[in-house]
Amino acid sequence: MATIGMGRQETEPFLIPGVVIACENSPSSVTISGDTEPLEQVLEAVRAKNPDVMARKLKVRTAYHSHHMKEVGERYHTLTSHHLHDTPNGKDHSAPKKKAVFFSTVSGKQLTNTDQLDSRYWQSNLESPVLFNTGLSNLVSHHGATTKANLMFLEIGPHSALGGPIRQILAKFSANYPYTSCIIRNKSASETFLSAVGQLWIQNVDIDFDRLTNPNNTARVVSDLPTYPWNHENSYMFENRVAKEWRWRKFRHHELLGVRVIESTENEPVFRNVISLATVPWIVDHNIKGDVVFPCAAYVGMAGEAARQLCEGNFEGFALRNVVIDTAMVLTDSKSTEVITSLRRAALTDSLDSVWWDFVVSSYNGTTWMKHCTAQISALTELSTSERAEDATKLSRHVETNKWYQALRTVGANYGDDFQGLSNLSCSTTRNLSKGRGIHTVKDDGESPYCVHPTKFDFFLQLFSVAATNGLTHKLNRMNVPTYIQNIEVYKCDLEIDMAIKAIQTRRGLLCGDGEGFGTDGKMAMKMTGVKLSPIEGAEAFENPDPHAGARAFWRPDMDFVNFESLITPHNEQQQYLQLCEELHRVIIQEALAKLEGVSTDIPHFQQFLEWMKKQPQPKPDSSREGLEAILSATTMDPLVVAFRVILENIVPMFKGEVDPVAILMPDNTLANIYNYLDRCDRKELFQTLGHSKPQLRILEVGAGTGGTTNTLLQNLTNSENGSLMYSRYTYTDISPAFFGPAKERFAAYPNMDFQALDVTKDPIEQGFVAGSYDLIVAANILHATPSLKQTLSNVCKLLHPEGRLYMEELCSDVKAINFVMGVFAGWWLGVDDNRIDEPYVSPESWHNHLIEAGFDGLEHVALDCPRPNHLMAVMTAKPAVEAPRHHAATLVYDYGTMELAKNLSKQLQSEGYDIDLHLWATGPLPKGRDVIAVVDLYKPFFENISKSSFVALQEFLSEVAALEVGLLWLTRSSQFNSQDPRWGQVIGAMRTIRGEMNAEMATCELDQSMRRICLPRSRCLRSLITVARKSFCSPNLNTPSSRV
Repeated sequence: MATIGMGRQETEPFLIPGVVIACENSPSSVTISGDTEPLEQVLEAVRAKNPDVMARKLKVRTAYHSHHMKEVGERYHTLTSHHLHDTPNGKDHSAPKKKAVFFSTVSGKQLTNTDQLDSRYWQSNLESPVLFNTGLSNLVSHHGATTKANLMFLEIGPHSALGGPIRQILAKFSANYPYTSCIIRNKSASETFLSAVGQLWIQNVDIDFDRLTNPNNTARVVSDLPTYPWNHENSYMFENRVAKEWRWRKFRHHELLGVRVIESTENEPVFRNVISLATVPWIVDHNIKGDVVFPCAAYVGMAGEAARQLCEGNFEGFALRNVVIDTAMVLTDSKSTEVITSLRRAALTDSLDSVWWDFVVSSYNGTTWMKHCTAQISALTELSTSERAEDATKLSRHVETNKWYQALRTVGANYGDDFQGLSNLSCSTTRNLSKGRGIHTVKDDGESPYCVHPTKFDFFLQLFSVAATNGLTHKLNRMNVPTYIQNIEVYKCDLEIDMAIKAIQTRRGLLCGDGEGFGTDGKMAMKMTGVKLSPIEGAEAFENPDPHAGARAFWRPDMDFVNFESLITPHNEQQQYLQLCEELHRVIIQEALAKLEGVSTDIPHFQQFLEWMKKQPQPKPDSSREGLEAILSATTMDPLVVAFRVILENIVPMFKGEVDPVAILMPDNTLANIYNYLDRCDRKELFQTLGHSKPQLRILEVGAGTGGTTNTLLQNLTNSENGSLMYSRYTYTDISPAFFGPAKERFAAYPNMDFQALDVTKDPIEQGFVAGSYDLIVAANILHATPSLKQTLSNVCKLLHPEGRLYMEELCSDVKAINFVMGVFAGWWLGVDDNRIDEPYVSPESWHNHLIEAGFDGLEHVALDCPRPNHLMAVMTAKPAVEAPRHHAATLVYDYGTMELAKNLSKQLQSEGYDIDLHLWATGPLPKGRDVIAVVDLYKPFFENISKSSFVALQEFLSEVAALEVGLLWLTRSSQFNSQDPRWGQVIGAMRTIRGEMNAEMATCELDQSMRRICLPRSRCLRSLITVARKSFCSPNLNTPSSRV
């Protein structure tokens, strides 16, 4: 409910579904009631259009006199009907008829018969709006029309709440009738009651003073009532200061600051909190380089709440100075973090304190205390007098918000939705100025108050990078975080904030500047001076080679030529602790078997699970569960330790069917933490190489579920230099559409995403998918969870383009600890009929054979997440099998300088199955029906000081290639990337022009210093050259796909 300082007619245009007029107080005041969110929208609309009008929520939790009351109205009628003595037709004929004039606030009219005051009337009184203004106005009009007697208003209630509305209504009639109230808050009830009686007597109202004074002692007075329970003048309980302060604490728990430690003093207060991502969920979206980092803005929010609680006067905001962020506080899903905030008065002299408080935030990391933030804070007791300057010049460059957040992701700022609240971004092209608006992204629940929510403060800091780079994404070359702020002022503002920033970037990468923000009402919300944002340690900045270039080339190894294992960064801690985890799992199994003695189960998969546990090796005699858990709990293995413990505690109820495994592993994110642990190896380079090799990838993810792999993939399929996305369509699939709703919200920032149900065990074509329509199919730990690997892989193969690639992440562990966790699920045992008896996953060697059976060309690449025997996962790729070409026919064109190279290369190509014909440059016509490989440009630059005769020979050669409609692969030396000699650069420009003029199939291939290795038998360089040749032409002679180099 909320009160608004406007009349009913002025208020009604602002009402929306879910909000109604609850009380018509006076001509200039109403109370509204209804659903929380719509009511807040109405208040915001009223404030926006009428900033001077009072619009305030009431401190009640129930929407009285609204549609919500209809839920209890009938019950209310039933309960009251017995006390109001309703007759069957709703009337009580035994009740005496009163002669008092009665005007109803339900109808606003006079009630002439008290028979109408039955339980239905009072039900309507509960459900309907209070027409106080209408009812009182009609009463005054009736009085003036029917009598000339004096009129006086007496309010009977707990406070004189109606005095103001009555005076406003009487003003409409130009009347000045007297008013008094029986009780007034914070005054003696005896005094106010007698005063009211006196006012009635003064106004010539008949008073029965005998009933008041009882002169004849005839009144029946009850004198033996018990003492009122709220009378605590006499206390019979001893209570020390600590207990009393705990019981009478003034402030509730705050989500960031926590609560004040009651043992601390008023001069040096201390606040303690235990922060977890579950209790402060919006912090999860402040992700920096893969870690959830406690934001600088949150420290400012803590300081503001501390200043509010310590303020002894009117609190309008707070100020900070010399804010220093020492060390980042990293939060995790699996553990909570204890945070202590301590304050002490800043001394002016030995005997005089200032209004400033020294402010320190520290956290406990399990072994020691870490200091994160220091500053000085002070409460502001007056509103800022600063006004927003009307800047006539608009900043000329508009910055697309989505692209800017994509650019931030490339340097490590993986902000979620709650930290993507900048809008209306613009900046100057000549000065380091930027503007933007911070919008609401986190709903205010009223439990943890802020002058300005920390997310909006963070948007303010985000604007510094926009100003320093003039809004150019390619100039954003490193991640900066706030480390020092000289001065901050923050005032109460629950509106959207218009921000303006001035910032520069120093040669060392620091962002320095100032800024201010104003609410949409024009009042100052925040101001900062002396801000410094420092580059993150280890964040290398990439230089912009030509800021004025219209386009730039970005070089990265092609997926077909790179060393696959170099693209995977193993999980080092796994190598150190996995064997200890295996030993703990063996100890746990023995304890589980002991608990299951005499327990029988008729659940098939638990029968299989029991047989599997009996086959596992015994632990070492000196192994201790407590000792192993103590070691592993302090490592990244903790999710497995927690899961072991939960399963062991519930093993018997699960076997009896009393408890669902999902129900015990879902709370506290136990199962989610297991999946996160399995996702620890870094595949960033792999995903970026996949995207760079074909930026228009059409991707399908099988069994995307909650989107863990999707999130990693989409983040890394973003060009690290310019923020562009390296896919054209991303199809998010799962067997259950229930995952799609949350996934659409989670990935709303990514364009070109489709969501479609897919059962990979069945023919995908019959499910509406198009055969051969995907360049990359992603399957992370999903393919093994199917009854038949061959059938599943065959279905996947149907969806792949002939040049496409299947990317798989699959368990393949020699360590069986993960089996104990996953074995409690029925789906773990789906592969029993597929000869996967004890576990559903298989080795990479077995995957290779299954892939061949399903129509693939076997495994293309495989890498483990950790060196054997400490691996858990294998990262693998495979391509569809391509029918072997009938003819590999090519002509190798050479000159006298490259004759020996040509002979050796011809020999090696022939050993690979190619039919090679050697042809000396400019010595007659080329053979028909053969693609051409030219090596004349390898030992010396062909175009350097080219003679007229050589140029004529080149013209004839190229004309003949075009006329024969064959492909040409021109081998040259490296000139565009890691060039050792720029003279070879001429061929790139020449060939680009020739291709445009002749419209022929011509490609260049640049070889680096290792070019001599192309003549070595079965060398990687030779195979790379063959791959390039196949990619370069559309001619069937080299079995080439449609792509070009």
